[in-house]
Amino acid sequence: MLMLGLIVAVISLLLSGLAIWQNGRRKQRKLDRVVHLPFFLAIIGILFGNIMAIPTIICAINGNGGTIAFSVFTIGCHSLTIAYLNCVIWYDEKGFAARNFLGVRRQCTFAEVEGLRTGKDQWLYFQGHRILLDEMAIGSKKFISMVKKGYSAAHDGRMLMETANFKRRKDPMNGNIQDPWLYFCIWIGMILMCIFILIVMVITMTSKPTPIEELSFHQMTFTDWKKEDGELHLTVLGR
Repeated sequence: MLMLGLIVAVISLLLSGLAIWQNGRRKQRKLDRVVHLPFFLAIIGILFGNIMAIPTIICAINGNGGTIAFSVFTIGCHSLTIAYLNCVIWYDEKGFAARNFLGVRRQCTFAEVEGLRTGKDQWLYFQGHRILLDEMAIGSKKFISMVKKGYSAAHDGRMLMETANFKRRKDPMNGNIQDPWLYFCIWIGMILMCIFILIVMVITMTSKPTPIEELSFHQMTFTDWKKEDGELHLTVLGR
């Protein structure tokens, strides 16, 4: 448990440092054609992630089973920090490169864009994939304008399809992997397993020990012993 707590604490500090460094780097470079989430989301992740890291370390030092639960909460809080670091779009006159939450980067030309699903948050579809253009993302409006302009230029003036009901074949993994439903079932199984483990942990941590009044004690005196076939036999006085 102690090792797990230390690893989570180091990851928490590392993510915090990377987010602060990346924010300073973005301000210094003043990149115009970049879309990314605002830094205040990373601040929320850093704040609550490090707060959750404190009970994680305390539980780890005491060997408490709550280390696992607090570790999950710590990483969950830092999901905002990870999103700030990884969810980035770079673009120019020809196309763009998009990196998702897991750090996977994909490149696309404006001619390969399939459509744009409109709404409060917009989704851009391309090459069998899609990316979320959050309304809070910095530079998203300029990027969408560039996508429309680039698509029109690549398709002889034809406008990019914009609809609130953009549909593609059902695929929970968004075309990223083959046989997506198998992986989807695996993820559901893992989630159910985590829920079961958390329930067992809560029951174990909250269950009360047996009162000493309900325990029975017996005093015995051994008078002899012998070993047969690898088993130890003891003789009790009076039996």
